[in-house]
Amino acid sequence: MYKTTAKVTVKDNQGKVVATQEYTKIVFEGLSEDDKGKPTGGTDEELLGQAVAYFEAEAGKDQRGVIDLLKELTYGYDLGVKATVRQQLMRAVAGPDKAIEKAIKDYMAARAAMGKPVSEEIARKKIMED
Repeated sequence: MYKTTAKVTVKDNQGKVVATQEYTKIVFEGLSEDDKGKPTGGTDEELLGQAVAYFEAEAGKDQRGVIDLLKELTYGYDLGVKATVRQQLMRAVAGPDKAIEKAIKDYMAARAAMGKPVSEEIARKKIMED
């Protein structure tokens, strides 16, 4: 586990940045960043132990750190599952063309929000692969 600085950017409907805020991001899947900014280092046991210790420290006197860790894991995992189901429903309701165009726009927006924008052509290729 390590801490780094990340930024949240809010854009209006034309894509213009209206606000930004830095925050401390906690990365649980490594001990440090490699030269490309990817998490690296640590055994599974070390990383899990650090995550449990972090959540136990955050829980304080309640001592429900493991439960808090599992709640966060459940929440994050469920978001991914919901997104897949939502995309399938949109394809069925709106028709495949509209759903594909929305998925492309969403993918481009998500990448831009992460600071790694992609062109429409790259987004289209990625979406069509899935």
